[in-house]
Amino acid sequence: MKFLITIAALLFATCCFAQQQNVYFFKLNGDPTDNKDSSEFVRLVRPPEKGSKFYQVLEYYSNGNQKLAAQSLTVEPIRLEGQCITFFKSGQRRSIENYANGRPVKSHYQYYPNGKLYLYKEYLDDIRSNGYSGNYLIKEVYDSLSTVKVKDGAGTYIGYDDKFDLILEEGAIKNGKRNGEWKGFDRKLETSFTEIYNDGHLLSGTSSHAGVISTYKKTRYTAPEFPGGPTAFGKFLYKQIRYPATDRERGVQGDVYIKFTVEKDGTITNIHVIKSVSPNIDAEALKVLKTTPVWTPGTSFGLPSRSEYMIPITFALAGR
Repeated sequence: MKFLITIAALLFATCCFAQQQNVYFFKLNGDPTDNKDSSEFVRLVRPPEKGSKFYQVLEYYSNGNQKLAAQSLTVEPIRLEGQCITFFKSGQRRSIENYANGRPVKSHYQYYPNGKLYLYKEYLDDIRSNGYSGNYLIKEVYDSLSTVKVKDGAGTYIGYDDKFDLILEEGAIKNGKRNGEWKGFDRKLETSFTEIYNDGHLLSGTSSHAGVISTYKKTRYTAPEFPGGPTAFGKFLYKQIRYPATDRERGVQGDVYIKFTVEKDGTITNIHVIKSVSPNIDAEALKVLKTTPVWTPGTSFGLPSRSEYMIPITFALAGR
């Protein structure tokens, strides 16, 4: 019996069905989990209402407060369409965003935990993403007391962490885009940086970490890469993985989700299953990933960095 093994680009959670809606459980960092008790939030995907083609997507924190309300064109993966509203865990509104076919479009508004407007940006199709300014213009920025920091695309931008407890970066905005010198501090990496922008493009950056000075251009971060890139990685998995005979005979199939760490030297560690299909299929996926050659490590602020990587591997039997 023939079988197919495919690799998808996006990561989503397990699915079960109850009262005509799909239920997904996640940890707060976005990792899916099969264990309801260990989840930080839950996603419900309901079928389109009569006369509509959009699925209703609702997310709730473990405390019962709403996290997200949106529409999607598909169940897996989620492909947002129209207005999306997100909330802080306290229940206070966090953002109002707009999407078309899964892409952010038009106006996006972000709010402080106290309910005050923080940021208004406008997505434009004719502006290409450069990694930091994105394909949008920053129109307005305010502090938590509603003092204007950026108006009509000009002023000083202040970027915060997710909880708005710490300032992460700040710099000048001109014509809605980053311009001139920007400074900041990545607290997770304990790295300070100074960057120079022109018309939204990162020209150069200098970082300092534990006394080590590094320079970089065009981007702060690069992702780890399998030798030869994603296509070569897919070919490697297809060639190496063998469908467990017992599961093939029993018709067992599905997506096993694997997470691992690419170390600074490119070696693979901490390989583990975050969504299981069966003990045999899980073991086969883990066994093969442990044989991968050394990767090109990711970088952060010009220095090699540890990076987490997640992939779903689909075990599917032809004709089923």
